[in-house]
Amino acid sequence: MGTVHISKKLYNLLDFIPYVLGLIVFFHIAGVAFVPSGSMEPTIMTNDAVFYTMCSGDNVTYDDIVLVASSTEPVHINRNLLSIYQYCRRGTVYCKRVIGLPGDTLEVKDGYVWRNGVKMEPTYTAELTEGTFGPYTVPEGRIFCMGDNRNSSYDSRELGPFPLENIVGKILLSSRDLKPWIS
Repeated sequence: MGTVHISKKLYNLLDFIPYVLGLIVFFHIAGVAFVPSGSMEPTIMTNDAVFYTMCSGDNVTYDDIVLVASSTEPVHINRNLLSIYQYCRRGTVYCKRVIGLPGDTLEVKDGYVWRNGVKMEPTYTAELTEGTFGPYTVPEGRIFCMGDNRNSSYDSRELGPFPLENIVGKILLSSRDLKPWIS
């Protein structure tokens, strides 16, 4: 009778292993982070969880929302859960939208962002952008990012363009996107 009991425990443990392996694989290609500020509102609200896939700079394009290390110099980012968690914990990772790619000329005027002389009229911002900026040409190997809450965002206008190497991941969805499915 004792061996049957041990076998059941071993059998239950073996049932659990695929879930653990699945989580390990998930966190090597994707992750979860929390956005502590309102700089991406109304798209991502303060304290929303975001689910992201790890990626490099050559996999981003206009309007992608990315997690990016704040350094103005390229940093080597180990794309694994522990390393990314440490960057996020130090507050050195920003969640921002890609507005400009290398070679683009950007300007803020008349309440809008202009890219290469074309006025951008995004649906994801709640109000016109205050102030002026630029014209500014994004250097090679860098991206220009802004928050969707343009008037309350600390972004490339102050920090400068981010090195492509500093991209941690691309946002897939936020906890706000899941609410209709959960409710």
